[in-house]
Amino acid sequence: MTITHIERRFAHTIFDTIFPAGAHPDLPDGIVDVGLDWYLDDLPKHFPPMSFLVFRLALVFVALTPLFTVGRPRTIHGLDPEARLVHIGRLHHARWYLVRQMVVMIKALGSIHYFSQHAVRRRVLHGTPGATVVPLRKRVAPVDVGESTERTEDPSHTVAHAGAA
Repeated sequence: MTITHIERRFAHTIFDTIFPAGAHPDLPDGIVDVGLDWYLDDLPKHFPPMSFLVFRLALVFVALTPLFTVGRPRTIHGLDPEARLVHIGRLHHARWYLVRQMVVMIKALGSIHYFSQHAVRRRVLHGTPGATVVPLRKRVAPVDVGESTERTEDPSHTVAHAGAA
């Protein structure tokens, strides 16, 4: 079982909407830029046939339902990028569980591929050279003190109380 040409086009459009190029300064490459075709070709080799069929159905469903979410009788290809985002967002927040889960499945598979790429992972973990990291809150690390647990603000500082009162 392989992905068809039209499903591949749908996948490119959907994944490019979810993981676009230049969405964040640290991530200039989108999912299409890091190589989506080989991933789509490789999926059936590692996926159970029924799961792969559900993935294909999810792609077709998301691609063909803009009429119901944005009120336009066209496929996802006929929408501008903003309308595509609105469409996928509305499906993601749909009333029906099955519809929401189709979008979650697509996002999950896209995330697995996108963030497994070395260049993307390196930028996510290390950021742009020269960028500063701003801590959001003070780290508090637990320190084991016998049977109770004390907390200290310095994670490198350990307190050893062996039976001290």
